[in-house]
Amino acid sequence: MDPRYPDKVLRLNKSLYGLKQAPRIWYLLLCGVIVGMGFVVLETDSCVYTRGEIIIEVYVDDIQIAGPNETSCREVYIELSRHFKVQNKGPVQSFLSINIMRDWEKHSISINQPGLIDRMLARFNMVNAKVAKTPLEFGVHLVKANPND
Repeated sequence: MDPRYPDKVLRLNKSLYGLKQAPRIWYLLLCGVIVGMGFVVLETDSCVYTRGEIIIEVYVDDIQIAGPNETSCREVYIELSRHFKVQNKGPVQSFLSINIMRDWEKHSISINQPGLIDRMLARFNMVNAKVAKTPLEFGVHLVKANPND
């Protein structure tokens, strides 16, 4: 407070880092840019955006771009770099405690969360539980859900 102007307050033209509204302002700015690039936000998760086969996943200031090939992901990266200072950290190996492993020969991706699983097993006293590769019996036929049922 300035003693010369006891009845005056300052009006901020932009959010300051560390203030309560700063994360919301950042989200609105980032969302505006991503939507302006032609992406559509998912109704079920406001931090996931799609445009065709490209998916952008956002967690605070970490952004993951997934797509059918490296070229399409790089194009989105270049679009984002026009608006923000970005850093490409290469193919993702871990995101939000999820480990991501690629098998280029089999064209497959595997994910796991060993740390989370170990903590859950300890929490529910199941560290010595019997291990199974899958919770379902082998050969169970799965049927696609019908939205009208």
